[in-house]
Formats: sequence, C-alpha cells, structure tokens
Amino acid sequence: MELLLERNILNLNELDVELDNFADYAQNRNGKIWVKKTLRKWIINKMDAGPDGKTRRGSSRVRPAKLDANSPDWAHEAAKRKDEEGNRIPLYTVHIDDALRDEVRHIIDYLNANPQFDRVGDMEQARNAAKNWIRELVAQGGQISEEGGIEVVHTFTDGYFWVKVFGKDALKREGAKMGHCVGSYYDKCMEGAIKIYSLRSRNNDPHITIEVTQKNEVVQAKGHSNKPPLAKYLPKLLEFFSIEKIYAGSGGVYDIERMSPNVRVLRSKRIIDTAFLHGTFDEDLVLDGVQPKKDYGDKGDLIVPKLGDGRALHIEGDLEINTAGAEKHRYVFNVNSDDMTIDGHLLLSNKSAYVASGGQAFKLPKKLVVKQNVDISGASIHKWPELMIVHGDFEIGKRMKGELPKVLKVQGTVFIPKRLKRKLVVPKTVSKDQIEWY
Repeated sequence: MELLLERNILNLNELDVELDNFADYAQNRNGKIWVKKTLRKWIINKMDAGPDGKTRRGSSRVRPAKLDANSPDWAHEAAKRKDEEGNRIPLYTVHIDDALRDEVRHIIDYLNANPQFDRVGDMEQARNAAKNWIRELVAQGGQISEEGGIEVVHTFTDGYFWVKVFGKDALKREGAKMGHCVGSYYDKCMEGAIKIYSLRSRNNDPHITIEVTQKNEVVQAKGHSNKPPLAKYLPKLLEFFSIEKIYAGSGGVYDIERMSPNVRVLRSKRIIDTAFLHGTFDEDLVLDGVQPKKDYGDKGDLIVPKLGDGRALHIEGDLEINTAGAEKHRYVFNVNSDDMTIDGHLLLSNKSAYVASGGQAFKLPKKLVVKQNVDISGASIHKWPELMIVHGDFEIGKRMKGELPKVLKVQGTVFIPKRLKRKLVVPKTVSKDQIEWY
C-alpha cells in the first residue's frame, strides 16, 4: 500500500496492468514517465473527484470497494480507519473505461510526436496541450497536396471511395481536414505497424479515418474532431470491412459501436448493423449490453434499437439479447422480422430495474420458430408473435403481464411463476399437462 496516495485503492495491481499497456504505446521516455507517474497519480487521486476532492457519487470509474475473506489484510485495516471528524475513510476500486482509454491514447499521440517536452504536467495540462497541438496540425496541413501519398482501394456507385493513406503530406492533410492527429502517424505507417484508410466523398473530402494493425484489426475509427463517424456512413464502413476482411480491436469496438444504437461487434469480431440484418446468419448472435444512446430517436426518450429489417431472418445458432443500463430511457427492443427461425436457443433479458415500470421491453416477430429452448424469464414483452413454435422448453418470468401468444405451440415444458397463475392468460394451444408452476 502506498501511503502517499490520498484515496485508498484496492485494485492497484489491475490499474498497473492498464498503465503498462499505455506505457507500451508511448514511444519515448517522457511519455512513459508521464503514464507511470502523472497519469497514475491522477487516476488514483483525482479521477471523478469534485472540487472538494471527494469522489462523485455514482461514478462508474471509481466505485466503493467490497471486501471479502480474500481481500488483503491492509485493506481490512484501512477500512477501519477514520478521519478527524470520525468518519470512516472509504476504500475504492478504479476502472478504466473505453472513453478514458481513447483520451489517454490521444494525449500519448501528442507526447510521441513531441518528445522534446520534458513534462506535460497534470491531466488537465496534458489535455490542453494535446488540443493545442491538434489546432496547430490543422493550421499547417489544410493546403498540403497529397499527390502520390494515397491509393484508391474501393469505390462506391454514388461517388464515395476508400483510400489508403501512407504519404507524409497525405497524412498531414487527412489530419488537418479531419481535425485529429493522424498526421503524426507517418513513422508507424512506414514501419508497417499500421495502415490508415480514409472514406472520401466525390470531391475528395474525408469523412472517416481508420487505423488498422498488421493483423487487420481496427484500433480506432474517427469522424471529424475525434468524434464517432456519422451513422449514415455505416453501410460503407461495413462493406469495406467485409471486402478487406477487417475486424474490430478493443479501441475499434468503442468507436464503431458509438456510431449507432444498432451496430454491434460480435464475439467473433464481426461488425454488423443489426437494423439491416436479414437472410441467414451462420453463428450465434449475442447482443450483450444493448444500450440505446440519447442522441438517437425522434420520440423524446422513446428509443427503438432494432434487429432485422422486416424480412425473413434465419439464425443458425443461439439468439441472446441482453439490454443494460439506460436507466433514464424507456424503450422497446424491436426484433423486426415477419418470419424468424432460430436453430438454437432464444435468451432475452433486461438487466435494468427500469423494466419494472414497463420502460424497457421486447417486440417479437410476427412468426417465430425456435428449435431449442426459450428463456425469457428475465424479460418484459411489449408485443408477442402471432404464431410462436418452440421445439424445446418455454420459460417466462414474473415480469410478464397480460397474455401469451394466441397461438403458442410448445413441445417441451412451459415454466410459469406461481404468482402469475391468476393474472396470465394461457392459450388453448398449451395443455395443462405441459405447464409447470414454479
């Protein structure tokens, strides 16, 4: 335990692993020192702290620690200590989220490009220095010619096209036009460590910049001023990734999933826009932590993420959808298909307590065939299919209200909570012998 630190942090070992990854990204000694000392001190002492130095309540990055028998002795001793006013001194765990990783990478890009600076100072000074550096890059590169520094790699019928950007001046122009730091990536491109691609419109203006590793993994995908690319460019992004066999790395997942509430990066690293999914999907489809974003939706806080575009959809594996977070939103997850067949299991769950008021629910397709089990015990259903056929067992939970599908054919057992015995209308297509009350 480090006595000089103001906050008691339980998971310092986990934090140091994250910091080691940041330090590896830094290309010079000053950058590594800033990560190991300045950034570390800021995370432990000041991240998500208010003007009074106290940790903000409800922070997702600095959370009260929970001790158990496996916690170290020093943590149990620290939890007993009190301040001068007799209050217990809190013990925390810190968590590095994707937003902070993105911000730190941006600052390290600045430090990599400016090794002459002995030190940047605290986190706020580092942020300002990186912002000023971007402004300088934009001012320097606006009128630079990129002739000979790009290669067209894919074209679309509407005049848009993807280019590979590799020339020094071409990278400066890309960074200047987009308002980010890709102009400093020339050395990494020449070493073959990364590839830079840019989506251009008919007049050669850039709209998306992506960084790809030697293994064809997306490290980052940026729109103007390091913001997420606009959702309208998603089809062009997905088509390009499919042709070039590009997959999503950790940083790429964060950028790409911020483009739209419907885009998801699967466990296989495939990137899909679930709103336009149809035909046959040849693996398990797991949408974990579907969380609508406040920027989308035109009905106040009613936001509708989608799976499918209305046409038939055949999933050869399992379909699992877990909604999460978004406590302040009411929304319906729309499984939008006239005819859906699932060869595996169907698993639906709402991880938010907000479903208790009917705020989050699922709308299921008109016809649904599931060839194994259905478990919707943790979900609320907004609209049932007109016809639902289940070859295995069918389980619902206590959140269910009203009626089940009018035509429900189940070959296995139907599991229903006892508390719903007088509230739920069970269709005549389900025999009493099939029902097990629990």
